[in-house]
Amino acid sequence: MINTAKMMMLQALKDQTEKLPKLMIVLLSLLAFCDFEAQATVQLTNGRCSFSLEEISPEQECCDSHKIKQLIASLKTRVDALESDKWRLVFKAVAGAGGDIFQLWNSNQALNEENPQAKQLNDNLKAHYKSSAVNNWTSQNIRYVKVALYQAGIERLTLVFNAVGSDKMTWFTKDKLISSPYADIETASISASGYYFSIRGDIRSYLARHFFINKSYNGCGNDVGWLSVINRAGCPYEVFSSYPAFIFAPGHMAIRYTKETLAHADVFAIFTATE
Repeated sequence: MINTAKMMMLQALKDQTEKLPKLMIVLLSLLAFCDFEAQATVQLTNGRCSFSLEEISPEQECCDSHKIKQLIASLKTRVDALESDKWRLVFKAVAGAGGDIFQLWNSNQALNEENPQAKQLNDNLKAHYKSSAVNNWTSQNIRYVKVALYQAGIERLTLVFNAVGSDKMTWFTKDKLISSPYADIETASISASGYYFSIRGDIRSYLARHFFINKSYNGCGNDVGWLSVINRAGCPYEVFSSYPAFIFAPGHMAIRYTKETLAHADVFAIFTATE
């Protein structure tokens, strides 16, 4: 006999059939479905008190209908954000094109608004783009923000944020993140040495790391994190022939940064959506 929890979840899947590829990504990113401390990620197999296409184990007594409803509500928000066809490119930075990316974002400057090539999601033109809309953020009723990194025109990393009530500097936080490929980002300790989740990031005389999502510092050989926009190199893994450089963890967990483990992108882009 199919329990109520499973019926509700299967109905949610049925309602979102055309969105299943993105839906599976969302499911993998949901944390603490049944027990925040004991269950860090949603499991798709073995039915251990977390969502499974085949079985939800009722004897665990934690998959009650209230939690299922909460999950579905969260799921809907995330799917809506991922599937939005209203994304508008408002910022694009190109690897090796020079300039200070944080200063450009934080300034009241617009850049290359009339140049269509600057808006293409590749590095054919070594020039950045910034829409004047960024400087009028609070008047636009922005609901979602997407950060996307591209390699050779292919989107390799996607982060989606709830931007309701934010300004251009406050939407990029852990609390506002609603979708990412990283299973460990929600449970990372914000009190760890070197933890960052901010646009400004870590700026010193000898390094500059922006749009920085970092888990911990323990010397260059043991820095662990997910994403960094580099304007000045403070460690060997950040040394490139030109800047800015965009590095990120290529899998589903934070990585210890080395030239061998990190991935790098050609383009760093920011999109907004109002619905």
